[in-house]
Amino acid sequence: MANINLYSKEQTDGLLSGKQDTLVSGTNIKTVNNQSLVGSGNVNIDIPVVTIDDELSGTSTNPVQNRVINSALDGKQPTLVSGTNIKTVNNQSLLGTGNISIPVITVDSAISGTSTNPVQNQVIKNALDGKQNNITINLVDNSYYQMTY
Repeated sequence: MANINLYSKEQTDGLLSGKQDTLVSGTNIKTVNNQSLVGSGNVNIDIPVVTIDDELSGTSTNPVQNRVINSALDGKQPTLVSGTNIKTVNNQSLLGTGNISIPVITVDSAISGTSTNPVQNQVIKNALDGKQNNITINLVDNSYYQMTY
């Protein structure tokens, strides 16, 4: 009689747990460029040569390095919005073309009978300090004068 090895259910389950289903290309294992990976040998993959630019260009159609883009963006500021991230002058936007005229106010350093300009405070004070207070003279009982100032 021949020697037959018999396995118990537990032994069979243990042996099967270390195995997997037969691989079927495209079903339970992927393909690469539609080529099966099942079997022996090598799968050659042609990878196109891609030139990656290391600076920004207005004419190149190549991809550019991430760090170059990051550096270019770091050198820029957000778009300016008048009154939001850039101030206005006398409620006029600083953005655009043209000029914002700021009126020049001339302050006189001397009192003048013809000028319509404002006068320095010190000039007015000095002029008033050099003046005498008002004097009022009242005749009282036709005999003496009362003076107030």
